[in-house]
Amino acid sequence: METARDDRALALLREIDANGPFAVRTLLSRYDLCESDLHGLCAELRAAGLLAEAEVAGERGYRTTERARQVLNRSEKV
Repeated sequence: METARDDRALALLREIDANGPFAVRTLLSRYDLCESDLHGLCAELRAAGLLAEAEVAGERGYRTTERARQVLNRSEKV
């Protein structure tokens, strides 16, 4: 997977890149996703090399990778 698979994934990736890293709890409160859907989406983005796990205020969370920044930069130029 070269990019995020849908608008929801792309929005999540952009939000984490612009304002992250975020704890999982914060992402659950910001997005209308159940915990299972959020973890599934993040797992897909991690498998694609776009997200990495991060510790945020002592909690598990996610941050974007350099590859994600490159993908997001390309998508903004289109």
